[in-house]
Amino acid sequence: MTRYIFFTVLLSLLLSFLSLASDKKTELSFETGFQFFSGKNTPFWLFSNRYDKFPLNDNIFYFDFLLLRKPDRSKFIDYGFGTETDIFYINTLDFRFQQIFGEIKLWKFILKAGKFEEKYGEQDSILTSGNILYSANARPMPKIILKSDDFIPVPFTKGYIELKGHIAHGWFDNNVDVKNFYLHSKDFYVRLGGKLPINIYGGLAHFAQWGGISSNPRFDTLPSDFRAFKHIFFAESGDAGTVDTGEVINRLGNHIGSWNAGLIIKTKLFSSHFYFQSVFEDNSGRKFANFPDGLWGCLIKLNNKYLKALSYEYLYTMLQSGDPKADTVPKWYTGNDNYFSHWIYTSGWSYYKQTIGTPFISSPIYNICNNRVKAHNLSVMANYNEYRFLLFISYYKNYGSYNYPIDPAKNQFSLMIEASKRMKKMPFIEVSARIGADFGKMYGENFGINFSLRKVGPVIFNNKKFVQT
Repeated sequence: MTRYIFFTVLLSLLLSFLSLASDKKTELSFETGFQFFSGKNTPFWLFSNRYDKFPLNDNIFYFDFLLLRKPDRSKFIDYGFGTETDIFYINTLDFRFQQIFGEIKLWKFILKAGKFEEKYGEQDSILTSGNILYSANARPMPKIILKSDDFIPVPFTKGYIELKGHIAHGWFDNNVDVKNFYLHSKDFYVRLGGKLPINIYGGLAHFAQWGGISSNPRFDTLPSDFRAFKHIFFAESGDAGTVDTGEVINRLGNHIGSWNAGLIIKTKLFSSHFYFQSVFEDNSGRKFANFPDGLWGCLIKLNNKYLKALSYEYLYTMLQSGDPKADTVPKWYTGNDNYFSHWIYTSGWSYYKQTIGTPFISSPIYNICNNRVKAHNLSVMANYNEYRFLLFISYYKNYGSYNYPIDPAKNQFSLMIEASKRMKKMPFIEVSARIGADFGKMYGENFGINFSLRKVGPVIFNNKKFVQT
């Protein structure tokens, strides 16, 4: 295994340098470091929303190697590609291809295929606790996606009306209770305002798990032909006599969706972003019978020397088209919505035991059924004396689920502080330290530290001096 890793890395380096020599737009980056913890688990914010790169119950030494070429957004047609290899030591030396993809940009659209890290939604990519349906919590899965390159102005509207969207097909290759099943995803957004100081937007996101072969003989081979895809695309019921009765009464496959809305205000001193992301599993949630379930957020970016940004998010998933004070769902509701769960795809809305959506809904790796949560998350970004600081402070109460309630609810407090700085003589090298801690009865009392050194940005050599371009 060690020899295999060595030759894999050697080949990657050789291909990287050949690519760098032939194309100045290709960037070579790396990160190396270690992460240690004490307690029951790795602290929540040293484990969550990190694309499943770090283990829950082990210390780790790691080296991350990334080769990346981004398409030139100013060109009508261009291409990009990327490959990322993680080499790590957890008791033994091992490695994983975290990303490997290619993409083509044509006008305002991008066609991308492979495994690649991505985030959905309009919330800030650094300070958020994660999009309610698709965060950075799970590792990338193989997929093909066609998407717009950001918002596209509608002709003849002078940029005051803009559209954005995507459609994708993916493969769940973790092979748990159902083998070789698929991902379908799409979203569509409209933004109004253009260059005005106030913009509003709204949109709908839809994700589904479908097809595959179930280990349960009751379901066996699940439909995956074009007719099944049509049912999935339009969130329709399955055909009677060909699927389980539950998929005729409800919908074929496991569907999850979100209505999104936001307000953006820009001034010379600050900009603010207020947003809401709902969550629904069926018609009751789609029609807001589960309101106010969802993610409520506010981001303020400041034109200040020291304090750069503040973010507050509140996640509420208690109702689920039922009664937030009850342990069971009243008969007159179509819930229990039972977020991120399904009776056929019993691993739920997860990938390699990691929740794909908000990490506050517990990942299967914790072996806890917990999707009724009240969570507060405060994030801060600041600069001081050439250091960048990030602070995450989270307090959340966990109630389990309607079927498996946690009574009394378990409280948890999690925090993370990160300090990073670029080296003066080599400004393309950034040194970073993260400290994380948990206090509470849900995930226990944990403390951990992550230290890393990484190369950032493209670099050229000029008269034996390093110059940041």
